[in-house]
Amino acid sequence: MKADLVKIVRLPVGEAPEWVRAAWVGMTLPLVRSDLIEVSTVGVMTGPTTRLGHAWARLTRAAPIMAGYQVNAKTAVDLLAATAPTAADWWRNNVPHLLDGQQTFLFDKAACDLAAADRHTHWNVANDGG
Repeated sequence: MKADLVKIVRLPVGEAPEWVRAAWVGMTLPLVRSDLIEVSTVGVMTGPTTRLGHAWARLTRAAPIMAGYQVNAKTAVDLLAATAPTAADWWRNNVPHLLDGQQTFLFDKAACDLAAADRHTHWNVANDGG
């Protein structure tokens, strides 16, 4: 299914604290790619911070494959700040290298609902009353 938006409907997997990941639930976010992808992933806290490090993780198979939906990390955190500023601050304080506008977050397939997102016209409908 192709879409422009994804709604986060369950706690996403990841290394961020549970309260930070819980802040995504209910958010509708714009997708970087409109389809489900399977890519090698690294943790936001324990993963490499350089391109060379990412390449090495893929080559050594240290980066597991995950199916999910890509969103621009900076855009996502900026939208999160409107409804959960403390959670957005966690991202900004702990992984600022991911928020340069070039990096993406991958939300796991089980946490996402494209059909629910398609019914909304605002990126953050669950939190803006629209």
